[in-house]
Amino acid sequence: MKINLSPRLSSVASFVLPGKPCADIGTDHGRLPVYLIANDICPKVIAADQTETNILPARELIKLLDMEDRIEIRVGDGLEVLQPKEAATIVLSGMGGNSIKAILKGHESITLTAQRLVLQPQRATHLLRRYLAKSGWQIVDEDIVHDGDFYYEIIAAEKGRMELTEDEAEFGPRLLNGRHPLLKELLCYKKGIIHSIIDALDEDMGGEAQMRKRFLLQESKRIDNIIAQLEE
Repeated sequence: MKINLSPRLSSVASFVLPGKPCADIGTDHGRLPVYLIANDICPKVIAADQTETNILPARELIKLLDMEDRIEIRVGDGLEVLQPKEAATIVLSGMGGNSIKAILKGHESITLTAQRLVLQPQRATHLLRRYLAKSGWQIVDEDIVHDGDFYYEIIAAEKGRMELTEDEAEFGPRLLNGRHPLLKELLCYKKGIIHSIIDALDEDMGGEAQMRKRFLLQESKRIDNIIAQLEE
C-alpha cells in the first residue's frame, strides 16, 4: 500500500532528519509516521496523540501495514510521552503557534534533547519564531506550501543562537533571505485578510476600532514594502 502525503505533510517529511528516530506529536491519522517508515527515512517513529480516540485511525493504519515493530503508538499530552534524547526530530504540525509554543515550553527538558524541531503552525507563526529565538533555537530552513485553499509555513529549527528583525519574525528569515517563490503569494494572501478586517472595522466608528484600523493599515504598508523588495 503506497502512502501519499498532502503537499503540507510532504514538506514536513522533507525536513525530518534521515536515519534517526522521529516523534510525531499530534499524529492524527498517522500518515506521516507510515510514510517515514515506508520510505526508509527513519528507523523508528513514535506516533503520539492526546487520546485513544484521536489515535485510533493511526493505530488501525499501522496495524494494517504491519509496521507495529517500527512505529510505536503512545497516548498522552504533548511531549510527556517522550524520554530525553529518544527522538532526534520532534514534529509538531497542524496546530496553532501558541499551542506548539506551550508544548515546547512545557517540556523543555525533552525539547532541548532533540536535534531538530519541525514545526507547522496553523497560525501565530510569528509568536513561535520569537519563542525559538529566545529559547536557544535557530531556524535552519523554512518552506511555504499552498495546499487546498490555504498557505502553510513549515519551520525547521536546531539548537543555536538567532536574532530576528520584526519582518523576519513575522514573515520568516529563511523565506525572506531566500526569496521563496511562494512568499509573494503568501504576502498578498495575508494582505487580503488584513483588508477584509479593515472593511469590517469601517462599520465601527469606535475609538478602539479606529486604532485597530490604523495598525492594520501600517501592516498592509509593511507588506507592500516587502513585496517591492522582492520585485527588485
